[in-house]
Amino acid sequence: MSDSRTEAQTLFSEVVSNLTSSTPDLTASLRKCLLACELLGWETQGDWLRIEMEGYPAEAARPNYRIVQGVQSWQPTGGSVDVILWESSDQAHLPDIASDSTSLDVFARLGWILSAAKSGYTERTDEEKTVRFRNNSRTMTLKKQNYFTPSVFGAILEVLENKAYKFAVSSYVQLKYGDLQTSIWEDYSKRAEEAVLSMKLSQHLDGIKQGIESGNPEMLRTAVLGCRNLLDDVAKHLWKDPRETYTHLPGDGADGKLRVTDDKYKNRLSAYLHQKSTARNQRKYLTDAFHYLASLISSLISFQAKGHREIEPYEARSIAINTYVVIAELTILTDLEPVVEYQEPN
Repeated sequence: MSDSRTEAQTLFSEVVSNLTSSTPDLTASLRKCLLACELLGWETQGDWLRIEMEGYPAEAARPNYRIVQGVQSWQPTGGSVDVILWESSDQAHLPDIASDSTSLDVFARLGWILSAAKSGYTERTDEEKTVRFRNNSRTMTLKKQNYFTPSVFGAILEVLENKAYKFAVSSYVQLKYGDLQTSIWEDYSKRAEEAVLSMKLSQHLDGIKQGIESGNPEMLRTAVLGCRNLLDDVAKHLWKDPRETYTHLPGDGADGKLRVTDDKYKNRLSAYLHQKSTARNQRKYLTDAFHYLASLISSLISFQAKGHREIEPYEARSIAINTYVVIAELTILTDLEPVVEYQEPN
């Protein structure tokens, strides 16, 4: 490991220790994370840390945790006596000058937020009005102001602390065990790609990779559909028995047995594993993985089709990785020879 990676790993370790101590120092932790990013050349992560510490530019969109809620109210512009007189009057509670909720986009740097988390923040506006009270015998000038309690800024700091902790932990693990993770993933992806190639289904992989690399919402949807189609074609390749049910496992068929028709790829793969006489715990693990992956793909496609939301890049990547893993596991646990006519399992 290079000196810069070793130093960055040490910095992330110190951040984890700091943020799990009884007196965490968020400012110091973020600075150490930023220094580590500079050492590693992680520009995107460094930009995020820098903007959290130095404040968001006016044109930048704020994340939800930097939008806080407060109270908008009309307050006397005079001294404490005026405040007491006004707040004890009936007019202070009339509907047209009642308090209301408001929000604030917090552009500010970290130091300002730390200060506001102790004392709160009052935002005074230019709106004012003159009202009469005490049976019209007195007048009072009121000015509209927005008040935000210390706790709403404390919530921002809590989110930042959690984000910094997770970032430091994941970065530390990546630096310390990254080579091992890369080796494991390379083995899985190689197994999966060789298996798909042997089944003459490699066209699916090209579509999945292109869709994920593009980052385009429609292409991400195509990538997820590609994962589903790949699993479907793998099931059709491995399961060629023409019968509609697999009688050795319970399921949703009319006879209470597992349906293995063309549209039931997860059931076909489960039946295939059962026929290959894999160990029970191995079979259960991979069967559960088939069903989880199928449900996840189905849910995402359904939500996207109904216009609820777009598929996020991380969701598409997760599905692609899991698709590779289950196919690689098939190569490890079976011989990938198709079942043409199923028999009584051993």
